[in-house]
Amino acid sequence: MPGETSGLRLSVMALVVLSLFAALFGRLWFLQVAAPPDLERIVQARKIRTVQLNPMRGRILDRQGRVLADNRRVLNIVVDRKQIRRDSVRLVMFGRIAGVLDTAPEELEKRYQDQTLDPLLPLPLAEDVSESQAGFLRERLEDYVGVEVVEAWARVYRYAPIASHIVGFLGRINKSEIETLVNKKGYLRSDTVGRSGIEQQYEDVLRGTPGFQRFEINAAGQPINQLEGPGNRQEAVPGNDVQLSVDLDVQQYAEQIVDAELRKRRLERPPRDIDPTTAKPVGLIKPPFASPAGSLVVLDPNNGQVIALASNPPYDNRWFTQPLSDAKVKQLFGEGTNNPLLNRPIQGQYQIGSTMKLFTTVASLKAGVLDPRDRPKVENFKGRYVIPNCPAGEPSGCERRNSGGFRYGSPNLQEALTASSDAYFYNLGAQLYQQDPKADTLQNELRGFGFGSATGIALPDDQPGYVPDAALKKKFSTPDKNGKRVISAREGSGYFIGDNINLAIGQGLLAVTPLQLANGYATFANGGTLHAPQIALAVYSAGAARVVGRPERVDLSAATVVQAFDPVARGTVDLSDEVRNDILPGLKGVTQGTGAAAVCTPDLPGLCRDGTAVAPFRSYDWGSFPVYGKTGTAQDVSQDAWKDTSLFSAFAGPKDAPPQYQVTAILEQSGFGSAAAALVVRCTLEKLADPKSLASIDQSAPLDRNQFRAAVLPKLADADQECLHVEDADIREAAIGKPQVGRVD
Repeated sequence: MPGETSGLRLSVMALVVLSLFAALFGRLWFLQVAAPPDLERIVQARKIRTVQLNPMRGRILDRQGRVLADNRRVLNIVVDRKQIRRDSVRLVMFGRIAGVLDTAPEELEKRYQDQTLDPLLPLPLAEDVSESQAGFLRERLEDYVGVEVVEAWARVYRYAPIASHIVGFLGRINKSEIETLVNKKGYLRSDTVGRSGIEQQYEDVLRGTPGFQRFEINAAGQPINQLEGPGNRQEAVPGNDVQLSVDLDVQQYAEQIVDAELRKRRLERPPRDIDPTTAKPVGLIKPPFASPAGSLVVLDPNNGQVIALASNPPYDNRWFTQPLSDAKVKQLFGEGTNNPLLNRPIQGQYQIGSTMKLFTTVASLKAGVLDPRDRPKVENFKGRYVIPNCPAGEPSGCERRNSGGFRYGSPNLQEALTASSDAYFYNLGAQLYQQDPKADTLQNELRGFGFGSATGIALPDDQPGYVPDAALKKKFSTPDKNGKRVISAREGSGYFIGDNINLAIGQGLLAVTPLQLANGYATFANGGTLHAPQIALAVYSAGAARVVGRPERVDLSAATVVQAFDPVARGTVDLSDEVRNDILPGLKGVTQGTGAAAVCTPDLPGLCRDGTAVAPFRSYDWGSFPVYGKTGTAQDVSQDAWKDTSLFSAFAGPKDAPPQYQVTAILEQSGFGSAAAALVVRCTLEKLADPKSLASIDQSAPLDRNQFRAAVLPKLADADQECLHVEDADIREAAIGKPQVGRVD
């Protein structure tokens, strides 16, 4: 028995050994005979590295072909990540190279830890270094193992800070964009993309198509040979150029004049209140205007082209051509800077005060509740308006007062527009509501002029604003997750007559962007066509030559058009000649006056008020460039005079010709519409009437990266500054003098 057991065990062991040898020989046969072709391909693949060749980005041009965004070759410093994986090695490396790169080791470590940078690519340590820095490192690469000096493209903004809000800037891909840009569109995680403005809106057009180059590398991962032949190299295709409708000379002036007026208003105070019965100033001296921000829009009302789009505070997009420290970002764009990155013409949302009265008038004429020649008894001589048959419990109250308590008597339509009688338009708001409380007559008219929806301009974050109605009030009265409401539950329980009265003079829950307001007036000016504001004219193929002797200008006549953009009509407003002719004299009277006092207080015949913007336009040349416009003064909840937002919107053009320009200015916390915004528009129209008087734009001075301001605008010429100061005495007279009493809207 023992012998049989021992033999069985030996047989089993022999079988196991034979099986192991069979498997071993089979594997050897596979590796030596069957697998070599596949293994060879794997080995070869591991010995070849493909490097992306980034394309030159397309240029951004103004309407004359001047280059707003350009490119230049730069030298960047990178390091092989494998050489600095160990903390001790990296600490020493960063400590030694930081001084050469004029940075701190902590900033280099922050880059190493940045999860948005592609871990498979060399780590970028510095961009756009000087030739001396690059030369120093090239001569000592053995002392900085893994460090390389590489060539790349960098963006150049030749006229910054002018048009920075329009042009935009570039930034690195963030985590939320990896799926879309990296996984689907083939970007590298270390690539930069458009972050705002045209750079973002036309990213696909401007980027171009990357190429590639394959290199043979050694076991240490270092390139030892550049592979040639088909399939080993593909040249990058440059991006296309985008031409804008913006005129750079007008854009520069628009930014300068807004900035100059805001600075001036910060040195001034609101006028004292006026006693309507005595025409004498009363009350305390008020605080100065804060005037923190503003905007100016210039459109061609005939096709919707954007000639200028100014936003203040300005910023300089050259800040973003190199990485910014957190401390610098906070200093330039943090709390207390009024957010220079906000593009106010398309993102700022405002109540529009009496500029609304144009649209209220259109709605009232079309609805048949207004006879333009009638002088309705809509107010008594105490400067107030009481809602007829006011419902009990009206949330906003039954009584409204004229701006400044001024008593107009009973004006007709032209006089009401010219002198900006609030009570007249309170009455229209009430009549539109009472005609059919559920019809939303005024709201629908506003939507026809483009309010409550994005304008369609080819720029990111075009805000739609709000047109108040029952649905919006219900939404705003619904508590958020923190239990807070915009308005009370009582106010949100319905849309009341008081809401429509407030809306009729541009107050309440109405929210409008400057571009929407400009486009609304442009629609009226051109006879009823609502255009999508057009900021891009065409796309040109890359490589169009520059004009000899003018390196900043591209020869568009020799460029190849890839795509031309035609004006886009979003809709039409029914504006008969009769409706327009009833309104135009009132808008003309706002700036030009009537030749005699437009509106007088019946029981005080000496107290009269002409057009609300007569003072700032008093020395204007009416012979060649007539102006039709409307002032506006939007109050906040406190109704403090020094917090009023100043608005003015106007269209103008050569005499006996269709309007050529629409200009709208909104200056936050800057006082009456006549005292600030109207003056900015008047100065701009004078330049548009005489384009040769515009100062030619110069290329930017170098950006001082140690400064603490987001932008430094070129100084406005002394002769141009006079336009903002010459009428000061007249404006003060209009605000507090005896001939024109009360709040000049």
